Amino acid sequence: MTDTKPAPSKIIPNTFQTPNLLTDEGLLALLTGSETKCYLVVIRKTFGWRKDRDRIAKSQIMTATGLGEASVDTCMASLVDYGLIVRTAEHNTANEGVEWAPQMDDRLINMQALLERQEKAKQANVKKTAKARSNQGGGYVQHTPLVQHTQGGDVQHTPQQPITTNIIVVVSAGDVFKVYEQEIGVLTPLIADAIEDACDTYPIEWIPEAMSIAAKANKRSWKYIEGILKNCKAKGIRPSLNKLEPQVKPVHGKAGKQQSKPDISGDREKQRARLQKAKGTVPA
Repeated sequence: MTDTKPAPSKIIPNTFQTPNLLTDEGLLALLTGSETKCYLVVIRKTFGWRKDRDRIAKSQIMTATGLGEASVDTCMASLVDYGLIVRTAEHNTANEGVEWAPQMDDRLINMQALLERQEKAKQANVKKTAKARSNQGGGYVQHTPLVQHTQGGDVQHTPQQPITTNIIVVVSAGDVFKVYEQEIGVLTPLIADAIEDACDTYPIEWIPEAMSIAAKANKRSWKYIEGILKNCKAKGIRPSLNKLEPQVKPVHGKAGKQQSKPDISGDREKQRARLQKAKGTVPA
């Protein structure tokens, strides 16, 4: 018997270190989820390789974080503005990416500005929630019939109800936030960041449609909504038109085995023989 050793774990202490102030000084609570992702990529590419700076291509950050190009640009600019990272050099002739460095002097990190942004975000969320509750479902979405099938032509059809499909029309991420609060639940900062990232990745009209589908299925979670969006993107069809084909289940007997049609070929042969005998045409 071959003695195979398990592969060494990729989870070990001090694989790459992060500044203590990220957790100990509350910085983690002040950054958005997307900003934290970008910040950790910079830390990994520098401190993780015992460097104080490094050229990092935007595509590398997008791959590592799963964020869109616009989100990466916004987050990196925000991290620079608040003093967490430094843009030390622009693209070189080899186009290897902008050179980034973590801020080494914590006195240059604008914690006060981050605290003020957090407070503004809380107040904005309170106003959004209050407005959404006062609207009670109206004023921010428009339901319009997209497809309508009716009977027609010279052939007589059995009367049936027209089939209609509704789509939800939105114009901004703020509208999506309101749909989330009414269809799913409380809008947290992390969910707000995820929604903003989704707005960069998918057509904005898809997101509230996916939320509506999740609510009707009683699956009120962002993970479920994101799964709908990924599925629809792979199919190239918007959520409101993504209808699953009905599955025809085979008929099974009591023992759980699929029933087959009875073989009546023998009965037919016997009946044919009786008819031939009655007519006196039975071969010798």
